Amino acid sequence: MDDTRIELLRRVCKESHTGFAPCGAVQTRNPKEAFARIATDLIDLNAYIDRQIAFERNHCGHILCGDTRSSCAIIGLALRLFKPSVVYEIGRYRGWSTSQMAFALKENFEETGDKTKFISIDPHHGAPGGPGWKGDQCGGDNEWNISRSNLIRAGIDDFVTPVKAFSGEYVSEVEDAIDFIFVDGDHTYEAAKADVALYGEKMAPGGICVLHDVWAEKDYSFENYGPSKVYGEAGPEWEKVGFTWDVGILRRK
Repeated sequence: MDDTRIELLRRVCKESHTGFAPCGAVQTRNPKEAFARIATDLIDLNAYIDRQIAFERNHCGHILCGDTRSSCAIIGLALRLFKPSVVYEIGRYRGWSTSQMAFALKENFEETGDKTKFISIDPHHGAPGGPGWKGDQCGGDNEWNISRSNLIRAGIDDFVTPVKAFSGEYVSEVEDAIDFIFVDGDHTYEAAKADVALYGEKMAPGGICVLHDVWAEKDYSFENYGPSKVYGEAGPEWEKVGFTWDVGILRRK
């Protein structure tokens, strides 16, 4: 069954691609268009994306610019397909991706009755290494309070436990094997590589690791901007599933 689900994620990545820009970044069609090209008995893709978009429009528009034509479409799909028991997120900011991940987990709970352990980690101490980010944009108690308020406002705060900590320090607190992790913290090559390595050691076999801001299998254009390079260099302990909509997907062997 897992192989069937992985193949569906591969298919989504393939059907979403329309080509590559001169800089090397993948170009994509939006999720509704990509999903319409895929037939599967695992999940009603059209109904799924309609619910995800409706949730985002109703609850997430005030948090951060963007929409489900990006990373949360495939992150939520993976969560719905695999129904993981233990989920982690590194990098929360104001809770945009957190809310949509929790929404997918809430749907899992309504379907199965099993509640997922979901830990979201962020120090709220700035975001070095990402182009366009200022060092104080994600920092301080104010951002912590805003992120907490946004999760409550979205009605999914019962499905996530926010933690204010640096990922490298919190990893020693991880007790249960991780089934799914979204890595969206410090985007420098060194930090992204460390997050994948440290938390990868805590993952269950077959666990899914999703890296944010992966547009190619190399560090192709932005200085000191590492998730694409980390994805491209993934070692033999990882299986590359694919990349699309700003994320790269790895499976732990």
